Amino acid sequence: MKLKKWSLILTIILFIFCIWHLFFRCKFDISSFRSEKVTNLNEFKFVINSKICRKDEFLIAIVCIAVDNFEQRKIIRQTWANFDSIKTVFLLGSSVNKSVNKLVEEENKFYSDIIQQDFIDTYSNLTLKSIMGLQWISLYCPNVKYVLKIDDDVLVNIPFLVSYLKSLKYLDNYYIGSYQIGAPVIRDEQFKWAIFPSDYSSNCYPPYHQGPAYLISGKFAPVLYNISKYTRLFKLEDIYMGILAYQTKTNYVAINGYYLNNPEFSLYQTRQLSRNGKSKIFAFALREEFLAIWQLFKKLINE
Repeated sequence: MKLKKWSLILTIILFIFCIWHLFFRCKFDISSFRSEKVTNLNEFKFVINSKICRKDEFLIAIVCIAVDNFEQRKIIRQTWANFDSIKTVFLLGSSVNKSVNKLVEEENKFYSDIIQQDFIDTYSNLTLKSIMGLQWISLYCPNVKYVLKIDDDVLVNIPFLVSYLKSLKYLDNYYIGSYQIGAPVIRDEQFKWAIFPSDYSSNCYPPYHQGPAYLISGKFAPVLYNISKYTRLFKLEDIYMGILAYQTKTNYVAINGYYLNNPEFSLYQTRQLSRNGKSKIFAFALREEFLAIWQLFKKLINE
């Protein structure tokens, strides 16, 4: 009895601390991002535009990947993207190396799954890639039911994901992923995610889903794209998506338990789960372990 009593007390204390942290310590203000006038004209042009959508698609994956990462695109096509229940396109900027752009053109002639605009492909332009993805969905795939935005180092158990999505009551404004709330802003310049106060003055971010893999309703894509036109750019892509979502009526869905977030342990954890016939939907993977994790996913899928 005493143990249960102390457990209850500790739970209440933790709850109070979380509330205090979120509502008193964690404060965010995104007013500096918003404008009454169009701030992002998005004048970048489609260099390659693979119009692959039929009238009604259930699930489209838009993969953020470096323009010169030919090998990883090949591996993705051969693994999780090789299912009839999903269409996949790769989001690319342009290379300063003209020979790389030429190779991408040849690649697309064979696969017809590349979306490319004429901004320079850099890490700092990841936000532009996601905006390009929203724009492309809005213009060329407006009837798709769900959109998966995913990075190239994440594996997906597609049958498990499709099963989960079909279990949902469909809403036009779903924003689904590894939910983060009260995330602090990193100021230490040693980290690549460090943000200067001049770029973002608050001490924490609005709610968002981690960038490597999240989903939105297809009908939500044009809503977010239109909001982006009036929202100042921010270099952290997933935070920017959270800033866009926060400005409209959004149905946040947290599926944190469906992720293996630490690539250092993904292979080990996938092995442990597979022994019991279980799996996560998403696994962040080290490059050298990508195929090994996929084989474990595939074994479960085929059972």
